[in-house]
Amino acid sequence: MQIWRIAAVLGLAASLWAQAPAGEIRLEVKDPSGAAMRVSGKLQNSAAGINRSFQTDSHGASTLTNLPYGRYRVDVSKSGFAPQSLYLDVQSAAPVARAITMTLAAQASTIEVVAATPLPGTDMALEQIPAPVQTAGALEIAQSGALDLADLMNRHLDGVHINENQGNPFQPDVNYRGYTASPLLGTPEGISVYMDGVRQNQPFGDVVAWDLIPKIAISEVALMPGSNPMFGLNTLGGAVSIQTKDGNSQPGASLAVSGGSFGRRAGEFEYGGSRANGLNWYVAGNLTG
Repeated sequence: MQIWRIAAVLGLAASLWAQAPAGEIRLEVKDPSGAAMRVSGKLQNSAAGINRSFQTDSHGASTLTNLPYGRYRVDVSKSGFAPQSLYLDVQSAAPVARAITMTLAAQASTIEVVAATPLPGTDMALEQIPAPVQTAGALEIAQSGALDLADLMNRHLDGVHINENQGNPFQPDVNYRGYTASPLLGTPEGISVYMDGVRQNQPFGDVVAWDLIPKIAISEVALMPGSNPMFGLNTLGGAVSIQTKDGNSQPGASLAVSGGSFGRRAGEFEYGGSRANGLNWYVAGNLTG
């Protein structure tokens, strides 16, 4: 008799479980254009101990049945799309329908641009630079006998020539590949000039005062042809990059004076030095008239 009672209790529990209220969730997943999507998903309800995985069919649909009443979390995901999460309440036998539109995932990418530059100090050989870059060092500058930087480029760099439109050899127009860098306001400028990375083309008119760049202070000068946006505004014919001396590379002092007919004269001086604690200094200047 006791065995029959236990069996009856188990049968009653099974009957009550079968009659427990349950509902269902119907999902429809689409891409941003409205087309059906196959996605993977997970259904969770910690209170009821439910943790199901599911997939949508070719129509983007999935029906989750026999769900005890409660609050459910639905997570869907697909490669290339942002994961979607939502909460749905199942409170009756009526199906809970929900449409989900997937959005494209944000693409995080890193672009590394490596370009050869003609700037002094890059430790790059000329044959590795994809352009006919021309350079001149401090020794060549000292032995050139040039009046200033413009005269130096005219003497030693191919394709460069100067015009003394103002009748002043210290303020010439420098022409290269048909473009000009001139101190005369109103001249169309097409060459950029940088000294230690600082642009020397003046803000008003982009003119270049060649006589304000002391030739004696130049450690190296490089001329790069072509319209390179790296050098900024009006770099049409090319760019001139100048690196100056410092107290470590140029210790001591020097003075140079020159003169000519019609009262023409010029003077240059430099002084540099350094200390063991790393401090170094360099001063240079020029006077023309």
